[in-house]
Amino acid sequence: MAPTKDTLTRVFNKADQDGNGKLCLSEFKIALIELAEDDEERKMTEDDETMQMLMGLIDEDGDKMLTCDEFLKLLELGNEDEVGNEVVNGKDVMISMIKAADKDGNGFLTATEL
Repeated sequence: MAPTKDTLTRVFNKADQDGNGKLCLSEFKIALIELAEDDEERKMTEDDETMQMLMGLIDEDGDKMLTCDEFLKLLELGNEDEVGNEVVNGKDVMISMIKAADKDGNGFLTATEL
C-alpha cells in the first residue's frame, strides 16, 4: 500500500537529521529504509547509484537534495493509476525497472547497467 502524505511528511521530518528542511542522499536512504515494506526494498537502499537515480527522478531543482514537496512525489510513484483496463502501481513499476536494469542480478545497479 502506498504511504499517505502524512506518513511521508513524518518520515521526512524524522530523516532530516540536520534540520535544514532538505534530505541529502544519506538522509534519503534513512527515509526509504523507514518506508520499506520488505528486505528487498531495504537492500536497494544500500546501493548509492540506485538511490541517486531514484533521488534524481524526484529532485526538481537538481540540487541533489530533496525538499519535503519533492519527497512527496513518492506518493505519485506509489499510487495506482488505471492505464487502459489495467491498474498500474508506480512503485511496482519502479522496482521492475530497477530489476530489469540489474543485468548481473546482484540487487545493485552499476553505472554501466544504467
